[in-house]
Amino acid sequence: AQAIVRKSDFGGNPGNGQTYWQKPATLTLIDFNFDFAAYTDYQNSLQVPFGPAPNLTEIFSSGLSINAAEINGIYGEGLIYQGIGGDDVAYPYQLEKRGSNNDYSRNSIDSATLSIDLPLEYGDLKFISGYLNYNYKELCDCDFTAADLIEYQSNEQYEQISQEVRYTSSTGDFIDFIIGAYYQKDRLNFTDYVIVLEDSALEETLSFIFKNAGEETISDLVGVSTPRDFSVVSELIAGFGQATFHFSDATRLMLGLRESKVVKHGSRKLSYAQQDLTSPLGGSQWDRVEYIFNLALKVNAHHSTGKRKEKRTSWAAILEHDINEDYMIYLSAVNGFKGGGFDTRSNNPNNFNNLIGPDGEKLNDGIIPSNFSVGTFEFEDEEALAHELGLKARIADRAEINTAYFHTDIKGLQLSVFDGGVGFNVSNAGHAVSQGVEIESRISLSENWYMTASLAWMEFEYKDYKDGLCTSADLLAMNDDKPETQPLNCQNVDVLVPGTGNGTPGSEVTLPKPQADMTGETNQYVASYSGSLSLEYQNNINDKLLFKGSVDVNFTDEYSPAQNLDPALQQDGYEIYNIRLAIMDDISEKWEIALMGRNITDEKIISYANDVPLTTGLFGTKTSYGFVQRTESWALQGKYNF
Repeated sequence: AQAIVRKSDFGGNPGNGQTYWQKPATLTLIDFNFDFAAYTDYQNSLQVPFGPAPNLTEIFSSGLSINAAEINGIYGEGLIYQGIGGDDVAYPYQLEKRGSNNDYSRNSIDSATLSIDLPLEYGDLKFISGYLNYNYKELCDCDFTAADLIEYQSNEQYEQISQEVRYTSSTGDFIDFIIGAYYQKDRLNFTDYVIVLEDSALEETLSFIFKNAGEETISDLVGVSTPRDFSVVSELIAGFGQATFHFSDATRLMLGLRESKVVKHGSRKLSYAQQDLTSPLGGSQWDRVEYIFNLALKVNAHHSTGKRKEKRTSWAAILEHDINEDYMIYLSAVNGFKGGGFDTRSNNPNNFNNLIGPDGEKLNDGIIPSNFSVGTFEFEDEEALAHELGLKARIADRAEINTAYFHTDIKGLQLSVFDGGVGFNVSNAGHAVSQGVEIESRISLSENWYMTASLAWMEFEYKDYKDGLCTSADLLAMNDDKPETQPLNCQNVDVLVPGTGNGTPGSEVTLPKPQADMTGETNQYVASYSGSLSLEYQNNINDKLLFKGSVDVNFTDEYSPAQNLDPALQQDGYEIYNIRLAIMDDISEKWEIALMGRNITDEKIISYANDVPLTTGLFGTKTSYGFVQRTESWALQGKYNF
């Protein structure tokens, strides 16, 4: 990969020991191994005409006109690139602006359930049949800039049928039990594609970055698509049972067991085609397109298939004891799992031998693409063992208070991690532990006033997670030899490329991959504490009308909305205030009118953040994006019961 940096001739010495610029800086291409951060810092120290490399939102923007006089008359209006010193310069004129470029999301769901209950002499027999079907279509301007670079569209279709039968006993004084069986069959089909449209700015962009690739190579990208077809079919059968032993009127022991067996067949194929998604590319065009997509986007055409068989046992043990009519303590241990599967969105094969050519056949030519990185196709189970100790209390029929301590040990935690290009890879973290304390209460303050409150303290720690995602700042600093800008937690690790070598141990090829050791770190979205407080008042206005009013606040400590825990993207702690004022018919309860306000103090909250694709590897700059939760909103709600 290459990065854009500024370069200029050195002039004389003005007498203060510093070298100055003789003429305005121009742009050129150099290896990404160059000390990029140190170079731009040096430029800044000399007060050069141009500052450090702009971030991507500064490089690409559209829809705004600029006044040429404001920029010394050098640039024209509304253009991304302008000529300076014989080179094209990317000039920023719009900041913090993402263009939607006709985004949409269209979703539909169909579901049906049939439940049959058969009362028997010693219990109840129940049959539950289920059907679910959903599909969605989405168009995303996923370059996250105002420029129209690429079009990304996805379509997902899912269908599931299920049948459950269970018997619940009703006669035992000492023991009650439930036994049953469950069957499910489902199919998921997912297709997506990226298209470089004819009016896309990507051609101009890549021509600017990859000057050595040649005009023919870059122009070959116009009208090219990357269709991906993914499917997985799974079949599950399970048997389960639970028994409750009543040792006394106050003490109970519940034991549960579930045995599951599932078989999954998965396939993922990613290739290059014309804009219609079906017409093939010629061999020479395929080679040129493959070169650019591999180098610029970390995408390689491949076809991976697999089959999984899983047989797992889950269990639960819960002991409850009633201290008296108002207090109950419990202790539980539960073991569960989330099944493994096949990765939909990875843009690279998990095995070198799964690379394909223009005919769709496996290559097996032994040539590793220049920017090849191992993707994922199959990921493993996630298993959790959870313990909980709790107290449930009722105080004078006026309040309920529940307190619990929980500790969860997780092995093989499933994570979806950004690959630094335009895709995500599902992987398994080795070991993690989550623990905390939760308190919740409901209190009747008076005949008309009520209060609910909750508070939680939580701690999460990766006990073993060596291959985490580096921050963009660390990636940019990896080749910097200045001690003060060395990566905080990122290093190149030699990763084995399956499918290479001659089949003997040690003959496989390894490629360097930046990885962060997240052992000892927390997880995305984990706040040290969080909670809520709600106050409600209700009273009759007259004999016919009832007034209900409530105000609540949800609060949390700071947390990271980014997978790589980038400190620059940290979400500060906040409070969200909501209000609801309602009047209703108190006699027949037929109607209600309410005014509702959400986030009435207009807090700006980032729910998810990440690095913008391509910015670090291609542009040598840090650019991030984030999704903002809904800000202040008001609604008038009406309800009528026919």
